[in-house]
Amino acid sequence: MRRVLVTGGSGLVGKAIVHRLLAASCRVTVVSRRPLTLTHPRLDWLGGDLSDDAAPFWSHLPRSDDVVHAAARITDGGDPASLTALATTNIRASEQLLDWCLRTKPNKVVFLSSLSVLARPLRVPIRETDAVGPISPYSMSKLWGEEALVRQAQVGGFTPIALRISSPLPENFVDTPYTVVRKWIEAAAYSNTLTVFGSGSRVQDFVACEDVADAVWNALDSVASCGIYHIGSGKPISMLDLAHVIARFRNTRIELMGADPNEADRWLLSLKRAHHDLGFSPRFTSQQVIERLAASGLGVENGL
Repeated sequence: MRRVLVTGGSGLVGKAIVHRLLAASCRVTVVSRRPLTLTHPRLDWLGGDLSDDAAPFWSHLPRSDDVVHAAARITDGGDPASLTALATTNIRASEQLLDWCLRTKPNKVVFLSSLSVLARPLRVPIRETDAVGPISPYSMSKLWGEEALVRQAQVGGFTPIALRISSPLPENFVDTPYTVVRKWIEAAAYSNTLTVFGSGSRVQDFVACEDVADAVWNALDSVASCGIYHIGSGKPISMLDLAHVIARFRNTRIELMGADPNEADRWLLSLKRAHHDLGFSPRFTSQQVIERLAASGLGVENGL
């Protein structure tokens, strides 16, 4: 039985990863702050806050065949305390985990990274070989994680895999992070106007959490997996079209306002490498992910 350690297994993407690994008959140990809502005979939970000094904690972890590092702090309040918390969770805890991997020698370590590590302007299509240039503390910490993973793998002998995830969205509205998608669905629920900044031409790739989970499992199961892979739906949507998808459920008004500083962004991902090495083929387009989420949040029966 394959034993997999998952950090952040109670989070947005982490929960989908745990479900997918259990479906693949793995034995899963989850490290997270929040207790799991799921129970399963092959699922173990170890409560732990990776933002604390958790060095002694790692010595009590059971040895695993593979590791999936999904835990991360995303929010940044712009104050020194937020920066410290982000560095502690995303950098120091990753250091401790990789040190543990050096001692226990798993076969593969999958690190969930972000497309925000890429430099602007974005190329079309976006490939894994494109230049990096993070501009926020969060994206800097993710690039640091990628670099640390590769360097420690050279010493530890495990296979390093970094999945740069596009914008992940869950199936159910209650699990949706407080981003523009959630704000617009909530606005539509109260028949409030959806405000689109600029012309709405910015293009973004929204990926289903289940598709991310499939990519993680494929990365663990594939003999060819190694290095960096871009993971998204491969079928992006413009911000204006996104607003229209949500608005049509309630005939909500849409208005264009001001400017979008990221108007020129075109998140058009090439998934060729992920498809070739991992056999990754997303089941949902960005529009389909948004449609089912809006249906969930607006209480539309039978989905679409």
